[in-house]
Amino acid sequence: MIKYAIDIDGTICDNTWGNYEEAVPNLERIDYINYLYESGNEIKMFTARGSATKKDWFEFTKKQLESWGLKYHHLIMGKPDADIFIDDKAINDSFWLWKKQKISNTGKNSKVSKFFDRVAISFNHISQDVDLLDKIELLGRNLSNTISNRGKIFFAGNGGSFGDSQHIAAEFVAKLNIDRVPLPAIALGTNTSSTTAIGNDYGYEQIFCRELKALGNKLDYLVVFSTSGESKNIISLQEIAKSIGIKSALITGPNKNSKACKLSELVLNTPEGFNDTASIQHMHIAIGHYICEVAQKPFI
Repeated sequence: MIKYAIDIDGTICDNTWGNYEEAVPNLERIDYINYLYESGNEIKMFTARGSATKKDWFEFTKKQLESWGLKYHHLIMGKPDADIFIDDKAINDSFWLWKKQKISNTGKNSKVSKFFDRVAISFNHISQDVDLLDKIELLGRNLSNTISNRGKIFFAGNGGSFGDSQHIAAEFVAKLNIDRVPLPAIALGTNTSSTTAIGNDYGYEQIFCRELKALGNKLDYLVVFSTSGESKNIISLQEIAKSIGIKSALITGPNKNSKACKLSELVLNTPEGFNDTASIQHMHIAIGHYICEVAQKPFI
């Protein structure tokens, strides 16, 4: 859940400079705020109405918002505490990803539009998370240094994260956007004969770590994708990496207390408020592309 603080005058309605009874709502923006509300976020509406005249506009404003069909949790006459502020006086108002309404032939709101709106919002949160951006940049440099020191990059994951590990490994070995030398990267578990043999003889929890034992050394670096951070085969893999002396990074979801988080030297948590697997994996593949872009730079 994300806490949004949204100004009223000039943001969700025109600015009437004190003639609040004449305010005309921006129904497109109101519809978008309702979408944020229905998605489980906390909505705080705020206003400075009456700050100069000392007139109490609370009840009037409350009824006005209700007449506009706005869904929210709190109405605050002043500035509240929140994670994100949307205000016509703030720089992010004109750049905010306001929903562009798309109407289907049946006259209903487009589901596909709302789906990609949510994707866009998740990426917007990454772009504002300075700590996460620093970690993404650091991971790219770590991988670049590993390759410069004659090490290899190992990737691993389950399900969609397995697909991500293969995808990003391919970007290293082939190329990403520009021609350069191939870079040493391996997605663990891609040899199905080995994977099924290990799973059958030693158990599914060992499918990645036995491969790492065979191929890895302390010059290498391990990157694991896990939306939950609780997969047993990923945890076993991280434990083996530690025993060999291989440094590891975890690209995971919002949960900062998972078992996998505790076993990684570097943890990249995607923003809170986007807890479903699909949203997490959208962000993971973009992070993977960027770390490859950083890692390959010295080799172009």
